[in-house]
Amino acid sequence: MIQASTIAGYPSPTAFDFDVIQRQLDVHYKKTLTLMGRDGSMWGSALDPTGHALDMISLRRRQNLNEDAFTRWTTGTLLPWFDKRWPRLRKNEPRYGGPGYVAGPFLNFSFCVSTVIASTLPITSISVLFYVNSMRGRLITIGVLNILYALCFNIFTNPRRSDVFIAVST
Repeated sequence: MIQASTIAGYPSPTAFDFDVIQRQLDVHYKKTLTLMGRDGSMWGSALDPTGHALDMISLRRRQNLNEDAFTRWTTGTLLPWFDKRWPRLRKNEPRYGGPGYVAGPFLNFSFCVSTVIASTLPITSISVLFYVNSMRGRLITIGVLNILYALCFNIFTNPRRSDVFIAVST
């Protein structure tokens, strides 16, 4: 009873977790028919992402890959694109039971890109406003830069609505 209670307390996997597992199974294991019978459909598939068993639990969620929209895009879109273009660069990963990629370099890439954009956005805003002479042009430029700042804030971080409002209004 205690073990069942402990297991029931674990969280359900996120959609990102299922997506990673389903893509991994579709790409690497469907060719060799590793999972056959009932085990073959319990995880769902890329064609049927909600077709997984309903009693799944997650022992350890992959939250570091699910931080913001840009990181999700980098690991969800750029990683499969990279895999299709350069499959020979895959390394044998014992954690995955076969060839695959570690997401660390892709996370570092997303962190570097967001850091560069975060550091250049204020400098770019000041530089652009310096060259705009008319007051009307400056107001329009400030409005456009404010929208750009809000978009970057939403893409490169995981803010609440109140955070976006406070950051854009000040």
